[in-house]
Amino acid sequence: MMRKLLFLFTLATFQLIAQTDENLVAYFSFDDCTVNESNGKETQNGLSVGDPQCDCGVQGNALSFDGVDDRVAFTGPLVNEINFTDFSLSFYFKSFSNIGTQDLIAKRVDCNLQEAFAVRYIGRNDLIEVLLSENDSKTVLITAPVSATNCWQHVTVVRANRDVFLYINGDLKAEGRTSTRADVGNTSPLLLSGSPCLNVTDRAFKGLLDEIRLYNRALSKEEVRGLYLSPDKIANPDTLIVLGNAVPTRITATCATDFSWEPVEGVESPNSPNTLIRPVVAGVNPYYLTFNDGNCIATDSVLIRVVDPSALDCTTVFLPNSFTPNGDNINDTYGISNPFAIETFVAFELFDRSGSRIFFSDSPTGRWNGTFKDQLVNPGTFLYRVIYMCQGEEITKTGSVTVIR
Repeated sequence: MMRKLLFLFTLATFQLIAQTDENLVAYFSFDDCTVNESNGKETQNGLSVGDPQCDCGVQGNALSFDGVDDRVAFTGPLVNEINFTDFSLSFYFKSFSNIGTQDLIAKRVDCNLQEAFAVRYIGRNDLIEVLLSENDSKTVLITAPVSATNCWQHVTVVRANRDVFLYINGDLKAEGRTSTRADVGNTSPLLLSGSPCLNVTDRAFKGLLDEIRLYNRALSKEEVRGLYLSPDKIANPDTLIVLGNAVPTRITATCATDFSWEPVEGVESPNSPNTLIRPVVAGVNPYYLTFNDGNCIATDSVLIRVVDPSALDCTTVFLPNSFTPNGDNINDTYGISNPFAIETFVAFELFDRSGSRIFFSDSPTGRWNGTFKDQLVNPGTFLYRVIYMCQGEEITKTGSVTVIR
C-alpha cells in the first residue's frame, strides 16, 4: 500500500514535467514483467535469455539481471535507429555490484571499434562510459560519474550530428565529437547485458534496468530533464518557517522499506518518510533522509531556515529595488524580504506612475507577480507603500521598484 500511495503522489508531483513522446520509437516500462514494447508496437518486442526477474522499479516494475546469464535482445525496427542519424536513448539502472566493468546496453558485432555503440557501468569508479564509433579514427568515448547519493541512476545518451551528449540524472555531464558524422549501423540487435565484450573486457550486469526510451531525434536539455522522475527524494523544497512551526515532509516514489532522519531532534517520527519536522533552534537547519531498499542506500536532504521573530528588528523592512518577472522562476515575484520581522501588518500596495493602485495585500508574505488585471505590466518604475505596526506605532515605508523584462 505504501508503494502505491508514494507512486500516486509522485504522479501528482511531477505531472507538470512533460515526458515527451515526439518521435518516440520504442518504450519499455517492464511494468507487465515482460520485454514487450509498452505502447503496443509488437514488432519492437524483445526476447529474453536466461530468466530476468521482475522487481520494484522507478515507477511500477523493473527488470532484474542476475549478473550471470540474464540477457535481453531487441531485434525489431528500433535497431535501425542507432546508425547514421540522430537518436536519443534514455534509461534507468540500479546496480547491485561494483565489481568490474558491467555491460548495460550495446549494439556491436565484435568487441572492437568497428561500428560500435555501448553504454557501460564502471563500478569501481562509479562511472558511466559511452562509446560511439565507426572505426578506429572516428570514435567518441566519454565518461561521467553517477551520483553517490542515488540508487537509481538516470542515463540519457543524445547523438546530434557529430556530437554525443551524456546526461546523468537530467544534467549534462560529458560530451564528445567526431570529425564527421559517425555511422554506427551494424547487423547486431540492441542488447541488454549481452555485449560481445562479455568475458573479454566486460561483465554481465547485476541489478535493475527500467524505463528504456529510444527516440529517432536528438532531445533538448529540457526534454532530457523532463524524463528524470527523481526517485528516492524528499519532495519538499528548501523552506523558511517561524520558530515553533513545523514542516510536513513528503517523498517521491521509492522502493525503500527502511527510512531514517538525521538529526532526529525535532523530527516527530525519525523512521517515517512522511512526518513532521519542528526545528528547535533558529538558523539554517539541514535534515537528511536515508532510503534503504535492502540492496542500496540513497540519501537526500532539505534545508529548513528558521526565523525567531523576537530576535528581529521590526523598525526596518527590506524590499528589493528591482525584479524580473519573465517566467524563469528566478526573481519572478516582488515582496518584503523579511516578513517575519513584522509584528502586525496593515497593507502592502503598489502604484503606477499615475497613482493608480495596481496591487494590494494585507499579508506580509504577499507578493506581486508583475501583472495588473491578469496582464503583464510594461517595464518601468513603480511605487510601493508598506504600512505595519512596530512596538505599538504605525510605520509607513515608501519607495520605488523597477520592473525589468
